[in-house]
Amino acid sequence: MKTERLAYILAIIILILLMYDSCKKRKDSENSAKDFINYKDTAMLYKAKNGSLVYYNKSLELTDRQLRTYSDSLSNALENLKIKKPKSITIIKTVFVVDTFTITHTEQLPCDEFTREYNIDSAYYKIDMTLTRDYLRFNSIEIPNKQSIVVGTKKNGFLRRSEYAVTVQNSNPYMQITGIQNYTIKPESKFYQRTWFKLTVGVIGGFFLHQQVSK
Repeated sequence: MKTERLAYILAIIILILLMYDSCKKRKDSENSAKDFINYKDTAMLYKAKNGSLVYYNKSLELTDRQLRTYSDSLSNALENLKIKKPKSITIIKTVFVVDTFTITHTEQLPCDEFTREYNIDSAYYKIDMTLTRDYLRFNSIEIPNKQSIVVGTKKNGFLRRSEYAVTVQNSNPYMQITGIQNYTIKPESKFYQRTWFKLTVGVIGGFFLHQQVSK
């Protein structure tokens, strides 16, 4: 009789916990969807200890399933990069800007005075310049770029072992990467998080539960 009553109580507790977990997951999913929609790519600034400026933005935490559900473009990008288990995705938008500078001709052009304005506006660069008999002046040069950085497990084919890697991709083909380094800081596990401790607690708990049921 005691065994049946204990089993009944445990069943009720498990059912309550499952219902609570289901409600919590649904609420968390709704909140994550709202956070993703409202997430902005605003670049903010703060000063490092040495006085240099540091750009930052808050990081949005999502599960892999949520990420692939909310954004088809990111999901397709991961498939294209062959990243199976992404740990983090960073997208950085930059614009390389050069202010006015002038190049004076070493020899004056053999012609009357003139001024020509040139404006080149392409998908990968914008150049505004002025040419005269005496000089060539670049009024402005802009080179936009969007850099996507993904850290995760990279697939290397059917028979080759996957590797933990960081991938960097530029939207502008004129931007080249000359070096990449990534350091992953792994938290040291506490003694109560280790397998031997969990097994020990499980065995002891099972023993005491068996003793209670057997009475």
